[in-house]
Amino acid sequence: AYSILAKRYIVTPALALRDHLRVLAEGDFRQRLTNRGRHDEFAEITDSVNLVSERLGTVVTRLHEVAHEMVGASNQMEASSEANLSLLQQQQQETAQASTAMTEIAQTIEDIARNASHTAAQAQTADQQTEHGNRLVGDVVAAMHDLAERVDTSTSAVRTVEQDAAQIGSVLEVIQG
Repeated sequence: AYSILAKRYIVTPALALRDHLRVLAEGDFRQRLTNRGRHDEFAEITDSVNLVSERLGTVVTRLHEVAHEMVGASNQMEASSEANLSLLQQQQQETAQASTAMTEIAQTIEDIARNASHTAAQAQTADQQTEHGNRLVGDVVAAMHDLAERVDTSTSAVRTVEQDAAQIGSVLEVIQG
């Protein structure tokens, strides 16, 4: 009877928690643990793991979004750089032409200045997005440390409950004779 109770109230929830943490470690933050009406330490641990899972999922999703935005910004910068290179090559050809092309060269220089300003603004945006991504990575690392601390605390609590259950079992065996 004791082993059935220990399995139901200690081992089964501990194994479910372990399995869920493995799923989290593989990067699946969509699944959630259920308390099944429990109001004990395992219910608190389950709630904490679900909260960490949800927050990590949000952070990872945002990281993917930021990474996608950064790729887009990078592609825009590349296209802008190629356009600038093309304009520079055009300017070199035009400088070799006759004096009647001077007005056209002045216009091209003005276009290059606008594109360079635009490129600088895009580079600043990319820097800001990179900084934001770095902050998000820091948040993920902090959340993982928090999760590790909670798992350590939970493991200690499970061990204590397991030792207490073993002592109660010994007392019950002595009482039952």
